[in-house]
Amino acid sequence: MLADKTKKRRGNGIWLSPLHIALIYLFLSVLWIFYSDRFLVAIGVENITYWQTLKGWAFVSLSAGLIYYLTQRLSQSLQAALKKSQAAHRALEELNRELNDRVSAGIERERQSEQMIIEQARLLALGETLRLIAHHWRQPLTCIALAVQELEEAHEHGELDSAYLARTSRETMATLERLSQTINNFIHFFPSSDRWQAFNLHQSAQEALTIGEGILKEHAIAIDFTPEAPQEQMVVEGYRGAFNQTLSSVLNNAREAI
Repeated sequence: MLADKTKKRRGNGIWLSPLHIALIYLFLSVLWIFYSDRFLVAIGVENITYWQTLKGWAFVSLSAGLIYYLTQRLSQSLQAALKKSQAAHRALEELNRELNDRVSAGIERERQSEQMIIEQARLLALGETLRLIAHHWRQPLTCIALAVQELEEAHEHGELDSAYLARTSRETMATLERLSQTINNFIHFFPSSDRWQAFNLHQSAQEALTIGEGILKEHAIAIDFTPEAPQEQMVVEGYRGAFNQTLSSVLNNAREAI
């Protein structure tokens, strides 16, 4: 295990820790103090004080050189490890930037796809709305066309008097009023700008049935709309226009399925 740790530290560029340096210095100091005095006594030198002073200076010089060597190696190892760490950090930052770019590109593609789906749904809703408007306008326009033809025929037969003209005018204006009310109903049911608001589910469902009533009758479809909850308790918050469009699409899909 110790050999594995030593290899790992050498692989990381740090082969000696401060504790190892201190232990090496302590070991060499003990050897120097213990054996140098014995050596001087063994050779029988004179003026022992002088030689001990030289020995001390030699020990200090060797200690300084050893400490310099060991700390220099430690500093080099730390610098090498720091460079590797900085290189790894730069590689990680580059990888993060690449991932962010990929995620941003994916989000943008998803946003464009969702926007395309929303636009297609709006076009389909617009087409269905125009079809409903055309159906609601068909009968009133037919009544107006018949009234005009009757005026021409009454004029040819000399039956066009003020009373006849006034009656025809009232009927035509009533028909035009129904056409105008139809437009108002559609504008209210399909608002041009939708926003978060409180609206009544009962009212929206009733309006959807009223707008689609003509087409439903053509297909002999009758709907029994009897909500269980009181109308005042059916108020919710949301996008009324989106809900109305969804409700209208559900009715149309159900009609086509039948």
